[in-house]
Amino acid sequence: MFWLSFIQWINLLTITIIINNYYSFAYFTFRTSKIVLVNSITLLFLISCNYFLLFKQRERLKEKFKNENRNMKVLGKVLLYMYMIGSFILIYIVSKAYPVIL
Repeated sequence: MFWLSFIQWINLLTITIIINNYYSFAYFTFRTSKIVLVNSITLLFLISCNYFLLFKQRERLKEKFKNENRNMKVLGKVLLYMYMIGSFILIYIVSKAYPVIL
């Protein structure tokens, strides 16, 4: 659950960097401590949303996917890993193309 929240947070940062590059979003004009605070609050918000939406309902989700065949399980894991790796590659490319100078 934490890793899913972390990946979602990285995707939000990627979108923020791209928006900042094209629209001069005032987010990066704050001091570094304020940026860290806003990012920490965003990460905690994502963790709490995922906790209440996924972790609290894990038994219902487990029951829903209990009869899933092996091919669908493998496909689900492959898609999850592609999402994770793609997110890290995307943030790397975006951060190299549009560096944020604090």
